[in-house]
Amino acid sequence: MILNSNLNACGVRIRPEVVQSQEKVSVDLSVGSLYQRSGDTDWLKINKNIILQPGSCIIIETQESISMPNNVFGLLSTKGSIGSKGIVTANTKLDPLFVGKLRIPVFNVSGRKVELHIGQAFCSMSFWRTEAPIVGTETRTAIKTQPKTENWLKDYWGRYSAQILTGVFSILGSIIAAIITVTLGK
Repeated sequence: MILNSNLNACGVRIRPEVVQSQEKVSVDLSVGSLYQRSGDTDWLKINKNIILQPGSCIIIETQESISMPNNVFGLLSTKGSIGSKGIVTANTKLDPLFVGKLRIPVFNVSGRKVELHIGQAFCSMSFWRTEAPIVGTETRTAIKTQPKTENWLKDYWGRYSAQILTGVFSILGSIIAAIITVTLGK
């Protein structure tokens, strides 16, 4: 997972910049100025707020625009404060190489009307590195990924160091236990 403080260094660009909250592992995204009713093709303007009827679904465009590098993807989730009101966003991913505003399906699963305001945070995005960068101009048309070739041993160690160290310590522990058992057994 990429911490908020490292997003710029990893090539993730969010405009306008999101004010950092106390949350360090995700970025809150806010209600933009456009929405679409479920099943419609027209985008409608949100003046100040929008009211979601019980059991309804709309698609909200985020206020923020995101530009993703070829080796990072995002995972979207509902903010807890919105979820407690009965609003649920579609949990989805943001592909590497994506550029633009997000259009998020939002559901009112409560039995009452819920109001959302322009600029109100309604979902959170966390960011993760891919195992290898995506090759191509966009994720959906990329045929393959390109593994790192600079140093295969360094790449292998970076991926599997925890497993290697666990195996080495397990073997060393077994050898030490065997030596102690043989020595004390005499």
